[in-house]
Amino acid sequence: MGADLGRVMCIITGASRGFGRALVREMPRLLKPRSVLVLVARSGDELRTLQAELSESETSKASLLAELVVADLAQMEGLESVVRKSKEAFSEDIDHIILINNAGTT
Repeated sequence: MGADLGRVMCIITGASRGFGRALVREMPRLLKPRSVLVLVARSGDELRTLQAELSESETSKASLLAELVVADLAQMEGLESVVRKSKEAFSEDIDHIILINNAGTT
């Protein structure tokens, strides 16, 4: 990353497949250690698989904190769960929040 953003919370919707999944895989290289990824998708199984891949990756071991949110963003309950989980994961030493809104419809 060109600029030093400090410690970041990055919320990625549509994180379990396609472009969202590719973005998640790049984040360990781009973000500082102890940054937080809030990964949002409708498929809990695919999110857990992605989280396992991240934890096994040499570039991300102990460097990023990944929070999973299984939610359908077309429903108010889904939006509320993303907000709730993001607030829980937030801490005062977060310098920036990035939202990558990649959720689609099927």
